[in-house]
Amino acid sequence: WAQLLGSGRLGVGWLTAGPGDGAVEWTQSSGAADGVPWQEAWFSRDGLRQANGTSQRAEIKGYDPSKPLRFRARSRPIISFKPYKVEFGEPVTSREIRLPALARPGGAASFIVFNDLHNHARHVPLLTAAAGPGVDFAVLNGDVLQDPQSGKEVADYLLAPMAWFASRSLPCFFLRGNHETRGSFARPLKDYLVLPDDRYYAAMTFGAARVVFLDCGEDKPDATPAYSGLVDFDAYMETELAWLEREMETEAFTCAAWRLVVIHTPPDWRKEEAKLWHVERRMRERFAPLFDRGGVTA
Repeated sequence: WAQLLGSGRLGVGWLTAGPGDGAVEWTQSSGAADGVPWQEAWFSRDGLRQANGTSQRAEIKGYDPSKPLRFRARSRPIISFKPYKVEFGEPVTSREIRLPALARPGGAASFIVFNDLHNHARHVPLLTAAAGPGVDFAVLNGDVLQDPQSGKEVADYLLAPMAWFASRSLPCFFLRGNHETRGSFARPLKDYLVLPDDRYYAAMTFGAARVVFLDCGEDKPDATPAYSGLVDFDAYMETELAWLEREMETEAFTCAAWRLVVIHTPPDWRKEEAKLWHVERRMRERFAPLFDRGGVTA
């Protein structure tokens, strides 16, 4: 699967049948005849390249989004992992994925957004077909998963749809909703993804549009007994708000013809104040004034 990161970066992920390592070979050449060598990308953290697991990742850096991109994943099974010697099996290479240029003439951009699938991944092909042609990328905008309890759920209901999009030359961006923050796999979820600056929120430019992807956090206060004292979203959302204020002062945001925000729980004034969930009140009181001040289009 292919995950949008912005600024000439792309995250790539795949699963292996057993423990191994992984890298991605990529190129923007049109074919073998031009003699341009393939480049290699991988994922590392704290000086260590990812290895000895089944969730493989790589981060392509420095590609030109205005040109098509070709890539393929390569993994080696790890037979033995000793302190001073690692024994590998025969490498396996995936089929090639091709992504078209993200830049369109005239600064146009088109994307499809999915909300609240709640493990119903089978709806993705049907809804994508209904959207028609001309889509540049897909956004999985929260509650794609229903309180994930296992890696199999993550693979079946999040990664499989992302891989389906990649097989059709569409990259994705994944945003959490309030149900991805619950369950025993809410914390290991990051181990399957490549995220911009290791955050669940980001801002990217597509043509004449600046698109801000925001994490909505949980829908109830941190002290709610159902969370067992294990969440810290009040502080987290303050950090995100501070980042959003800085983003809205950037040239990329202020000069964009279209300033768009994608978030699982957007501000909504149809509900009475007394009936608001905690997340709805936070959106209305803290985020909406920023959207107005920054001239958010939609």
